[in-house]
Amino acid sequence: NVAVNGGACKISGDNNVILNSVFKNNKATNNGGAIYLVSGSNCNISDCEFTANNASYGGAIYNNSSSDTGIGDITGNFIGNYSESVSERAYGGAIYNANGNVQIKTISGNFIQNSANSRSGGDSYGGAICNDGDVYIKNLIANFIQNGANSKNGTAYGGAIFNITRGGDITIDNLNGNFIENSCNSIGGTAQGGAIDNFISQYNDKLIIKNIQGNFIKNYVK
Repeated sequence: NVAVNGGACKISGDNNVILNSVFKNNKATNNGGAIYLVSGSNCNISDCEFTANNASYGGAIYNNSSSDTGIGDITGNFIGNYSESVSERAYGGAIYNANGNVQIKTISGNFIQNSANSRSGGDSYGGAICNDGDVYIKNLIANFIQNGANSKNGTAYGGAIFNITRGGDITIDNLNGNFIENSCNSIGGTAQGGAIDNFISQYNDKLIIKNIQGNFIKNYVK
């Protein structure tokens, strides 16, 4: 399936639920390779598989909520999804949470070999997840394995997760999982944060990650 936003689903309104579904090889030319969540909507996504979906922003899911609703829970596995741009920026290989008071109760599952890829002069942000300004996640309970942020002649940020405040606060109350062989790679540019990269863009912004538990093994920048 191919669309501009939400290669498989564009979701609006309240009380949406997606259960036991498989999203594979969907594409959005802009946002949300599999799912695009419209501003002000909410959705629970449970026991789903996301494989090889792609977009420029949010290879599998683009969360564009601008209220305190957003995605309730995300449980499932994200494998081989990617965000990609030839000359601009790529955000969130699996999930992109856009700036706008996003609140998520729980993200759980496995993130394996997802990537954010910018091919010519652009930057890449968050091989698996990019949290972009004013985002609250209560529980992030997941394993991140061999995800990567990759750039050519630009900067790569956060092999598994990239957090940027951009005038809003980011809080993750509980981060529990293993980060194994995630990477941040740039050819002709710079790279930072093999597993997680945090960036506070304005003086009064807050970026807080509490209760970190897990193992960080063989993550690297190159």
